[in-house]
Amino acid sequence: MQTQLVERYLRDNPCRHGLYLVGWFNCPQWNDPDDRRKNDAPQITLEEARARFAQQAEALTAQSEGRHLVKSFVLDTALR
Repeated sequence: MQTQLVERYLRDNPCRHGLYLVGWFNCPQWNDPDDRRKNDAPQITLEEARARFAQQAEALTAQSEGRHLVKSFVLDTALR
């Protein structure tokens, strides 16, 4: 979020608002233990991911001292 959104996209941009969008794919149907992607995915819940990214966005907003307003959104893209 910091490297991509704040330090790259917002750095030389007159827009001071940034949205960090995360697709959340973890789901019970993803059950192949040999699938590398499952092992690489964070082993946390959707709610924990939302809280973690929201906290990171708040910290980046505070660090920018009013230059940027950063928000995050974790989109549940898991199979149903």
